[in-house]
Amino acid sequence: MSQLLPLFHHTLNPTAVVNDVPGLIRFMEGVFGAEVLDKIEGRGGVIVHAEIRVGDAVLYTGSAMGGDEHPALVSIYVDDVDDTFKRAVQAGATGLQEPRDVFYGHRTARVKGPTGNTWSISTIREVLSSQEILARMANLSS
Repeated sequence: MSQLLPLFHHTLNPTAVVNDVPGLIRFMEGVFGAEVLDKIEGRGGVIVHAEIRVGDAVLYTGSAMGGDEHPALVSIYVDDVDDTFKRAVQAGATGLQEPRDVFYGHRTARVKGPTGNTWSISTIREVLSSQEILARMANLSS
């Protein structure tokens, strides 16, 4: 498949439709160092579409029309999951899972952001093969 894509975009881009797009942007900027690439405002200054870059990925967002919200579950890799978790909670997120090491070689945490999105935050500690992960899974259940 050959296609022309905008800079920083991928063939598939996650989208979160929320009631508070400015709040989502502030949260992502403060916690993940996000950058707004594009923002289109409609009547009354409502953000109907925005593109927010974190690292090499873009999240599309827009205001929920008529209350039709579609928050997202977004997985994000960061350099320091513990520090990012703390910043997220300080920025108004609810901690769903404290940072912990997991069997597949990552250190992970989960938060629910102030606009209703769930963020699965990870730092890779070990790169494991599928066989190694399966062996560790088997040891968990024994």
